[in-house]
Amino acid sequence: MITRVLSAGPLSWLQGYEWALQAIRVAIDSGAACEYRIVGKGEHLDALCFARHELGLVANVELRLEHAEPEELRRHLKWADVYLDAAVARGANGVAAQALKMGVPVVATDRTRLPEAADAIVVPRRDPAAMGAAIARLARPGYTPFASATSAASSSMVTSRPRSLTRSSRPR
Repeated sequence: MITRVLSAGPLSWLQGYEWALQAIRVAIDSGAACEYRIVGKGEHLDALCFARHELGLVANVELRLEHAEPEELRRHLKWADVYLDAAVARGANGVAAQALKMGVPVVATDRTRLPEAADAIVVPRRDPAAMGAAIARLARPGYTPFASATSAASSSMVTSRPRSLTRSSRPR
């Protein structure tokens, strides 16, 4: 079965798409059949096309050059089996939260804005190996991502915790 992975947002280095592409390569190399769709517009298009080609992902990665309106975004999320947010910097992209509301499993970096106590697989930013392993795990038939916190923690991926438990106690 092919696992459909989605990312959406401006085509900018802040979104971490080049790390996401590497993660898709890791997932495929580990045996997961993946189709990856990126929805967005922006100045980073040439770099993404080059990375897609260099990683041998032209057949696996679809670039939808559009700014998705809310209804169109919901349609993309309904298509997806996994939502991947590879953000390298904090931003206002709320698509991961919307994916969670729709029941789509989310793989996100530690820079992704998530709702309190969100059930998402959170990995370090700029870590395509961890992102790819999370995608490959979600692609396994019958895998339930949040059934066992112990198994998630043992693989260096953690389910997000309430923000009050993960924030530093230092004033900002």
